[in-house]
Amino acid sequence: PSKQQFISYVESYAARFNIKPVFNQTVEKAEFDVASGLWTVKTQDAVYSSTWLVCLDLCRYNSLPHMVVRNSVHVLPRDFFGLSSFGIAMTLLKWFPLKLVDNLLLLLAYLSLGNTDRLGLRRPKTGPIELKNVTGKTPVLDVGAISLIQSGQIRVMQAVKEITKKGAKFVNGQEMEFDSIILATGYKSNVPYWLKDNSFFTKEGMPKTPFPNGWKGENGLYTVGFTRRGLLGTAFDAVKIAEDIRASLLRVPYYVLFFFFFFFCSLESKGQPLIKSFSLLFLPRSSNVCSSHIIHFDFNKS
Repeated sequence: PSKQQFISYVESYAARFNIKPVFNQTVEKAEFDVASGLWTVKTQDAVYSSTWLVCLDLCRYNSLPHMVVRNSVHVLPRDFFGLSSFGIAMTLLKWFPLKLVDNLLLLLAYLSLGNTDRLGLRRPKTGPIELKNVTGKTPVLDVGAISLIQSGQIRVMQAVKEITKKGAKFVNGQEMEFDSIILATGYKSNVPYWLKDNSFFTKEGMPKTPFPNGWKGENGLYTVGFTRRGLLGTAFDAVKIAEDIRASLLRVPYYVLFFFFFFFCSLESKGQPLIKSFSLLFLPRSSNVCSSHIIHFDFNKS
């Protein structure tokens, strides 16, 4: 689907189920209230953006931003011939090995963006999708920054050695003065900071249960996007969670089934029970248990 089709789908889905998302909020605390059986979430206003987008905005106001890129990074076009880069990758991964898909993405990126190493943007030796799966490091999708770097409107700098009174000194010995310095130091999972019951997460903020079973916690807690497998892993989590929620809504407690069974079995017609016998088949919830139990009930009038 196109970007507009995706946005239209999300908006119609939210309207259909009366979902009212709250944007630009950072979670301060989330905890499960046993008494009410509900989650309590406390947030505060916050707005975040990436280094690349900040530089684009600054250029629109005739500033001359200098962007520090300390490590190697994969930069991919947002789309190829109108098709999403990640969409192409996820589709190809269904039929081709990962390394082949990575090589194809790098070839298309070279044809579209040129040699980014010449711009000070060194590419990692590991392919973009493989790197995402192994380390969780996401490729940068270019939305116009590369052309501004090529024209000199955005300047790529090496790592900062120290901050001075009027600017910064870089590891290559160069020293420059700046009007403002914006710290864009990346991000990491801060779930253990605000999730009060963090037994489901490690101290690094990742689920303790490894992929593909790290999407479900306790008390209705679900996690999406912690697989370190990009959009493919996120899609896997989303489908599993949707299936689990649907199953929980359709699940009927055993005691309700027993009530109705015994109710109908107590009915009589002309002195004879309407239901003389029935059997119940119990299947374990765990897929690791290969056993079941059958209970047979036989009703005789005495």
